[in-house]
Amino acid sequence: MYRMILTAGLCLIIASLARTTSASCISTSTNGCPAGFCTGRTDGNYINAANPNSFYQCSNQLTYSTPCPASGLVYRAPCDCCDYPNNPCPATKTTSPTTTPYDPYCQNKQDGYYCYTNDYSKYYWCVGGRTYIMPCPQGTIFTPKVNNCVRPENA
Repeated sequence: MYRMILTAGLCLIIASLARTTSASCISTSTNGCPAGFCTGRTDGNYINAANPNSFYQCSNQLTYSTPCPASGLVYRAPCDCCDYPNNPCPATKTTSPTTTPYDPYCQNKQDGYYCYTNDYSKYYWCVGGRTYIMPCPQGTIFTPKVNNCVRPENA
């Protein structure tokens, strides 16, 4: 009886410790992200100096390591977008992701990229049930065939 109570107590302690720790790094790809990167930062996108083909997205103090949606694209901070390295950035920042907290599109969907309704120059990015509307790089469209933004002739 004593051994069973001791075992049950130990399980409760371990379970409570597991619930009180929280992840500060959620990786949506295999390249990982630095622990605590987004602590104290405002929500938004940040350069991944170790891998220009991806970027860090901070959301509610959590760090998401996110690959650019197509091969050959790099994250460019001046326009806050993934684009081809030689494309000029637009004069104004028009490519920020938009979160629509009351948009139910991503509810009950797996994390990932989805077609944006009636506008192939954008796509939905679903993360943890939240909906982000992301623009494709200039001159590209989102295609569900490869789940990426590509030039129209390759769609």
